[in-house]
Amino acid sequence: PAAAAARALGTLAGARAREHDPELLDACRGLDAALARVFAMDDPALRFEVREREPGAASLLLHPAAVDRLCLAFGEAADTHSRWRSGHSPRVAAVAGAIADQLGWDAARRAILTRAAWLHDLGIFSVPAAVLDSPAPPDDLAWQAIRLHPWYSRHVLEGLPEFAEVAAIAAAHHERLDGRGYFQGLRGGQLSPEACVLAVADEWDALTHARPFRPALAPQQAMGLLARDAGVGVWADAVAALAAISAGPPAQAPARAA
Repeated sequence: PAAAAARALGTLAGARAREHDPELLDACRGLDAALARVFAMDDPALRFEVREREPGAASLLLHPAAVDRLCLAFGEAADTHSRWRSGHSPRVAAVAGAIADQLGWDAARRAILTRAAWLHDLGIFSVPAAVLDSPAPPDDLAWQAIRLHPWYSRHVLEGLPEFAEVAAIAAAHHERLDGRGYFQGLRGGQLSPEACVLAVADEWDALTHARPFRPALAPQQAMGLLARDAGVGVWADAVAALAAISAGPPAQAPARAA
């Protein structure tokens, strides 16, 4: 990287003013020494240098609505990893929120669930797009990668202390009451109601939208499969709430402040 940076700076140094902004060219002169110092640092030293240069009393406070918009944006970015997943995370958030409303949850609890729904598939980037887009059922190696994506979601989110609860909910969206889910093999009382609602919303959206190896199911078919699994693998109260939502689940939920 250091040699490549030196070559790039050398090219810029020889550039003519009509090719680039003269002020930017002047700003680049003398950067070679600074870049060489950065590239010579190991990771701990670089982190220390960044911390030392951080303004001591400065902090960035975001309004909850701004945090929600960021969560939604990251969820939508995860959905771009496969053309079959377009719009998945906002739809799951909409369905989960509708179920929460049907269950009578308060706004604060609903907001945490919605953020977890937006962010539940951040770890999908760990699965090769070729696996997600393959018309063939996943083989053992591909299935292992798929089963680990909730772990990556948790790994990303738990680095933010404020998102500890969101991380736990998001990581459990493929767990089942009977312990046959993944990646943790949780069961029954080990699963929060929020995780159970998210699991139902995620499965509903997966069933009612096409995948490369199968067409989308009609809502009645999807509801029948969920009802058959109610109390066994998925939370019966969440399934009943979903069934009770008039006119079907909404297409997409707007960002909400916590």
